[in-house]
Amino acid sequence: MEQLLQENFYLRRRVEELERENQQIRLMLAAKTLLVDKIEFNFDRIRIENLSGALQIGLTHQADVNPQTVNLPQLTKGPIFRI
Repeated sequence: MEQLLQENFYLRRRVEELERENQQIRLMLAAKTLLVDKIEFNFDRIRIENLSGALQIGLTHQADVNPQTVNLPQLTKGPIFRI
């Protein structure tokens, strides 16, 4: 009988834990905006033998990039998760 009570207690705790994780996943999926605070690139170990052309590194989301301005799309209102 004692073993059944221990297993029941363990299973109840595990179900509660999985329900919390499930809720967190649902909140992340419902979020409409993902905001990345900072991305760092370290190029101190890159060896360049021949340099020609252009090197472009970055992430854009349908942004219009001109020499003087950068026009970003309108963000939808909703939860924002920071990474």
